Amino acid sequence: MAFALARSLRTGETVYCGWCALGAPVIAEWTAREGFKAVNIDQQHGQWDMAATFAAIAALSHAGAAPVVRIPLGDFAVASRVLDAGAEAIIAPMINSAADARAFVAATKYPPLGERSWGPNRALALQGRASTPEYLREANEGTLTLAMIETKAALANVEAIAATPGLDALFIGPYDLAIALSDGAAQDITAAQLAEPMEPTDDDRLIANDVTATRSSGGSSARQSLVSGALSIQSPPNGVGPYPQTPAVNVATDAQLIDEAGWLVWLGTVDDFRYPVLSANLASPKVTAVYYQLQDLDIGDRIVVGSTPSWLPPDGISQLVQGQTEVLGDVFTEQWSCAPELPYRVGILDDPVLGHADTDGSTVHAGISATATSMQVDTTGAGSPLWTTSGGDFPFDIAVGGERMTVTNITGASSPQTFTVTRSVNNVVKTQTAGTDVRLWQPMILSM
Repeated sequence: MAFALARSLRTGETVYCGWCALGAPVIAEWTAREGFKAVNIDQQHGQWDMAATFAAIAALSHAGAAPVVRIPLGDFAVASRVLDAGAEAIIAPMINSAADARAFVAATKYPPLGERSWGPNRALALQGRASTPEYLREANEGTLTLAMIETKAALANVEAIAATPGLDALFIGPYDLAIALSDGAAQDITAAQLAEPMEPTDDDRLIANDVTATRSSGGSSARQSLVSGALSIQSPPNGVGPYPQTPAVNVATDAQLIDEAGWLVWLGTVDDFRYPVLSANLASPKVTAVYYQLQDLDIGDRIVVGSTPSWLPPDGISQLVQGQTEVLGDVFTEQWSCAPELPYRVGILDDPVLGHADTDGSTVHAGISATATSMQVDTTGAGSPLWTTSGGDFPFDIAVGGERMTVTNITGASSPQTFTVTRSVNNVVKTQTAGTDVRLWQPMILSM
């Protein structure tokens, strides 16, 4: 069928086009015979001279695929020549303005749309047209002009370019456009803001619940261990068993060893998910607002991901970068290997979130429903201080059996006290039973 590519595209058909950079007509033909309905001969970045291009156009036509040619930058004279040889579509790189588009159309369309010179002797035969009037009548609509949009100037002028009479389509140049938009910092094809994989790992790679810190100069040591809780040294199911570490540390005095050991136990027993890989496609329009922040990420920086889907843990993602990888291929992504950020949220005096000291021990006094907004809380430690009732300390968040609640008021001068709460802040909805542990969502941690 004559001008098959234009006819297929105008009916809404999806057409898959092969791409051939090696200047060998036989390779272009083999590509066509793999089932592609069109094959592009890339003169801009490929190895094609005119003789090989003419031979490839004929080979593609005989193989049943539409010949497409991407011409060299700004060489519209070549566009006219390859159309005469039988090409059905021309891709022109770096069309940055309406004037560029008009010059492109002038070389590829006959009057009244353009100024293409007559001479399609080979095209007449390949398109099965026996008379020149027949070809002339159909050529302007049957041959396609595609302008590549791949610079900042092209984006600024894209509406004017698209409105050019005789221009059939826009062709996004993803790599050059990514380079232009990032001022040379990235090249990519469009994709979602976060790319796969984004799977949390609840593994034991970072667990250290029994730490003996020794002075690097030798001699003294001090030991700290976590003796209760989900990641404690107790045997399962009450803990995970001992995970010992014996680091050598640089300290000024022996007295500092116990604090060093305690800090390392804290780092090794935070019950949070680790994300081995977080990825982003930096050329995606969806990362525009955070593009430069992502480019500036370095080892030790924090990545926060919000609005996470329901199949991920409910409290969002907050991780520290431990390594970076750039992955090159059909997609160019930036990947960060990560570890939980949570253990480094340390106390700040008078801070409304990080400035609260945690309870010595508290539990739910009596079970409550999933929607109750009031509950009684026991302070279990003999002689331990009660929860604050000062109005200036509210609101703050607590953790109750995995559910995050916001406390807006507490009353009572003795245990149990009555808490007024907003439920399910982290979208965990559940009943709470008597005896469930109650703690600050973000306790004050003293840093080293």
